[in-house]
Amino acid sequence: INDIEIKRVNGGITNKLYASFLKKNGFNSSETLLFKLYGLHTEFFIDRNEEITIMRLAVKAGLGAKFYCKFKNGMCYEFLPGTIISQQMMLEPRYFTKVAEAFATLHLINLDKPITEDELDKNQQPFIFNKIREILDLVDPDYDKSLKHVEPEFKKNILPVEEIRRELNFLEDNLKQYTRKNKSLIVLCHNDLSLSNLIYNENENKIKIIDLEYGHIDYQAFDLGNLFCEFAGVENLDYSLYPSKEYQLNWLRIYLESFYSRLLKNENFKIDEEKLQQFYCEVNKFALASHFLWSVWNLLQAQKSDLSYNFANSSQIRLSEYFKRKEEYLK
Repeated sequence: INDIEIKRVNGGITNKLYASFLKKNGFNSSETLLFKLYGLHTEFFIDRNEEITIMRLAVKAGLGAKFYCKFKNGMCYEFLPGTIISQQMMLEPRYFTKVAEAFATLHLINLDKPITEDELDKNQQPFIFNKIREILDLVDPDYDKSLKHVEPEFKKNILPVEEIRRELNFLEDNLKQYTRKNKSLIVLCHNDLSLSNLIYNENENKIKIIDLEYGHIDYQAFDLGNLFCEFAGVENLDYSLYPSKEYQLNWLRIYLESFYSRLLKNENFKIDEEKLQQFYCEVNKFALASHFLWSVWNLLQAQKSDLSYNFANSSQIRLSEYFKRKEEYLK
């Protein structure tokens, strides 16, 4: 036991993450084990069995960490040595090209032909709008009772639950009209791909993807819109860092050509400019859905979590960014 060290590491906002490793090997070793302790009340909106299934699929695709075992309030899985992708790294072609290709690989898991929403069976539904409703249903509409720790003046600015629900209905109707018209693809998505969930292994020159607890089939464009939103960071959100149109078009070209060359089994596939521009518009429309999801998620966490993080403030920032960009992105 004296040869083993246990260290608390960054496990996202809600989960607690501990690493167990041999002192002689150090933390950043392939023999390190990770133990994730689930966040309080997350069992109400995260399917842990589905998370394990998708982890196993990701490993088969060469992307993820091996799952070892689960216990009452958490799981043990493989530590992936490497460097967490930073905002600065995402500006460098050698890294962002690898990230785009990793996204394409993830989205091709169990996909042998293009699938649209209309082709899904009745038991299959895209993640985003159902998940927002599932979380919103858990939010207590009585803010005076459920947000006692929030300053009264700040609390007045939080939209009532029914207003949030009406706005969600509007957004879903608008985006579904768009996705049906453009035959948008449904793929296996991560649905929470922040930069901190991307690990670069220099020895393999590959990107690995972690934290698949929200993994589910979803609109292809949502994962990418969500990624671009995550350029703003986690704790000190700064949306001036949202990537420019030029950057997005460059990144999306790499992604789409990697995705379709493998899906259509055409190594020489080149995306045409009209399709690229249309997909750019779609990705930014789904950036709105990302803001909406994480605003509602943060609102629930503000009511339920026992952590000191300012969830109420993050909820307001995300919803403010949604309304700020709504008219522009929905045009």
